[in-house]
Amino acid sequence: MLHRFCHLNDERVASDFLADLHVQHYMPADIVEMPFRWCLPYSILHKDNLTTLWGNESSIMHAKRWELSGISELSFFAINFLANASTLDFLWVIEQDVAWQGNLFDILATFATWTEDLLCLRPDVGRVGDSWVHSLTHSGWANNTPGAPRPRCQVFVVRYSRRLLLTLVNEYLAKGHYAQVEWFAPTVCTLHMSNCTVRDYSTEQVFGRPFGCCETPYNETMWNYSLSHDASLFHPVKFLRKLVEQ
Repeated sequence: MLHRFCHLNDERVASDFLADLHVQHYMPADIVEMPFRWCLPYSILHKDNLTTLWGNESSIMHAKRWELSGISELSFFAINFLANASTLDFLWVIEQDVAWQGNLFDILATFATWTEDLLCLRPDVGRVGDSWVHSLTHSGWANNTPGAPRPRCQVFVVRYSRRLLLTLVNEYLAKGHYAQVEWFAPTVCTLHMSNCTVRDYSTEQVFGRPFGCCETPYNETMWNYSLSHDASLFHPVKFLRKLVEQ
């Protein structure tokens, strides 16, 4: 991870894709330094930052931070871009255990002409009461009636539009409304925003396999698919952890 992080700026300079980069960690207050501090712009998000932004309600967000991981990227947007949101068109968020081959920014440039508000992996509609463990993880703003829709998608790599970020920050978090990251933005975009669009990026060949936590069964062909592409993203860590658990 450290090796990949510290080559990101070189990749950015070598690419025609216009983007800034930043590494953010959400950590306890007693951790103040990161090992890659010398090679990349970075920040650490603490519980106090959430309280400053969202008030006392943020204590619940902090307590559920593993379920509500999207809170950290929305807080990053609020801290750095809310005062002048026009400086940002889209925010890509890449989880720390996602790896890639080739130039990351060239990979992201594949989607430069895509105008949708939310790009994520394999959107679908879950429903309250199904087997999905996070379907009830929210602050109460969503309908808990059995069978209520929960548009969702996987967000190991995700892109938000400025318009969607502003809605999530100003109309939800600022009012104490939050939800589990895999269905928060997709549900808000699909059911609660006018003309908001979600698009599946899995149709593009840059996303190799294994990519995800629950792809089964594992075989050598899937791993080689990722390794054989000159420029591809893959997500082996959770995938391999799942194998160990099995």
